[in-house]
Amino acid sequence: MSKKIGIITYHHTINYGATLQSYGLYTFLINLGYEVELIDYISDEISWEDRKFLYFSKYNFLHPYMIIKGLNRRTKMNNFLNKNLKRSQKRFFNEHELKIYSHSYDIIICGSDEIWNIAHRKFDKSYFIDFLNDQKVKKISYAASFGSTNCIDNYKAEISILLKNFSSLSVRDNNSLSLVEQCGIGAKVQKVLDPTFLISHKDYKNISKKPDVKNPYILIYGQLSSKEVECIKYIAKKIKLDIVSIGTKQDSLRIITKSNVFDVSPEYWLGFFIHADLIVTKFYHGVIFSIIFNKPFVFFDSPAKSLKVKDLLRTLKLEDRIVDCHEFETDIDKNDENWILTSPLSKQTQKNIIEEQIKSSQDFLFRSLQ
Repeated sequence: MSKKIGIITYHHTINYGATLQSYGLYTFLINLGYEVELIDYISDEISWEDRKFLYFSKYNFLHPYMIIKGLNRRTKMNNFLNKNLKRSQKRFFNEHELKIYSHSYDIIICGSDEIWNIAHRKFDKSYFIDFLNDQKVKKISYAASFGSTNCIDNYKAEISILLKNFSSLSVRDNNSLSLVEQCGIGAKVQKVLDPTFLISHKDYKNISKKPDVKNPYILIYGQLSSKEVECIKYIAKKIKLDIVSIGTKQDSLRIITKSNVFDVSPEYWLGFFIHADLIVTKFYHGVIFSIIFNKPFVFFDSPAKSLKVKDLLRTLKLEDRIVDCHEFETDIDKNDENWILTSPLSKQTQKNIIEEQIKSSQDFLFRSLQ
């Protein structure tokens, strides 16, 4: 009989990256022959963040139709999970419910995503797998992240105790690595890639759907400044590409795009990346899927998002993909279109680095699951 694995992460969300990182880890483990399910934990705080985004944002208040689009997007996310991932029969809403339930897992994995980000959310010990009565259950963290948290002094002693109960520890970024080391666990932890990298581009292509876009296009995934919008408009005209935007709500983008879809399903979200000729993103998973699908892309530097993106791009030796508007326009004006429209993985050395990092991340799980 195969071992049963439970995954606790952020999965009940309208965020594409969170949904697809859940799918990546789940599918990788299923492909190894394990029985796997997501522990259907929806903390009060995560539920509130979801509702706040849908109902109480200033933009949605001024544009009520966006509430309908948000609900539609959430339905599509939920349909994707129902179709592609198994969830626990019981849904849990707080730490107490998790603790009193009799779980039947041989292994529990927490991660990925910013499940340990105590700077933006409360200190939820459930994401440190603190709800088990059976001490024989193996605890593993895979690519867990503290996000932008840079100080854990108030919780260091407690976090240290929790981390010592793990049989294997891995984190997603250098900041998280440093914080774990501050807890005295440094020798035990490994830095790994986001779980979306664990499976191949073919796995994603198999579930993707092709969008109805007739002409070659630049894909925009991220909230752009007015200067960046003008920059994209200028560049698209120069290199004769239409502009398509997905997953964000922004009036200035709607004006310049041929297609602007906020409530696209995960399957079509993947399809937009697969068929894009150039990708401009300000989001972490926008960068990741540009790499997975071997697409020309640039990351417009964004202080709120740049820490984890820069960490990833440095790890993969792709820092040249971090640009600002002025650099982007200058390259085009120099007729340096070969760089702009060239995949960052066109060089074998870059491919080798990414393949090595993926193998190292997979090997961590192979060892940890034994």
